[in-house]
Amino acid sequence: MKRAPPAPAEADHDTPDARKEVYRRLLTPINAVLPEEPKWILPGLIPEGLTLIVAGPKVGKTHFFQHCVLAITQRIALFPESSGVKPPLKPKRVVLLSGEQSPGRLRVHYEGRVMRRKFRKGETDWNYCVSSDPGFSLDAPSDEDHSLIKLVENWEPDLLAIDPLALFHGQDENSPILTRDYILPLARTCRAKRCGLVIVHHLRKEAPVTTPGKSPWDSIRGHSALFGACDGAIYLTRGGQGKSGSGAISVSGVWKDAEERSWTWRPE
Repeated sequence: MKRAPPAPAEADHDTPDARKEVYRRLLTPINAVLPEEPKWILPGLIPEGLTLIVAGPKVGKTHFFQHCVLAITQRIALFPESSGVKPPLKPKRVVLLSGEQSPGRLRVHYEGRVMRRKFRKGETDWNYCVSSDPGFSLDAPSDEDHSLIKLVENWEPDLLAIDPLALFHGQDENSPILTRDYILPLARTCRAKRCGLVIVHHLRKEAPVTTPGKSPWDSIRGHSALFGACDGAIYLTRGGQGKSGSGAISVSGVWKDAEERSWTWRPE
């Protein structure tokens, strides 16, 4: 009885060229990738994703941020046109969660020192909302209305701000868990929703930024994972560059997708 002839040998796919072919489907030459410009909430200053605003006590973090709100919601310039920071093309929506000032005090500050006018009778500005409930927190259960992730998903603001970070969680700031398990999931949700997340934060008391050769970013309170997770960081100090002026604040910024820059801001 004759045996059937052996089946033809299959082509050998385990060759160097065959293995490289797999990665030609998984990799792309850089010059074949479509350019993607940085995405901004406040062009030139606050990008989509996570931004820190840090400063020492009483420098004016909230005052500076409320001027950012004015630029975002009413398209009022924050810096001169030559600065590269400009209002968005159309007004955007901001939610500020403040742990240090009541909604009423925020309104007085915003009207008197930022807008420089009173809201007109019957005027309702849904572009700028503040929390009237103290229950919002980073570690609120995800199925509760006070969850910040749920707030971003359902209200869909263009920018969510937390001022200050210390009053919106019950975690250890010196542990990476705060950033890994609470801040990063919120930041990822914000990026997916094309939203910015601003966290107003403090410096460590025992690490003065005046130390020679010391980077100001080394003085941010808490674990270094927080700064590492940022898409941008803004550092405020008293006094500005060049000619000094009353109330001048030096503003320095670093970003993942833009060059480091500094300005002098004179709010008054």
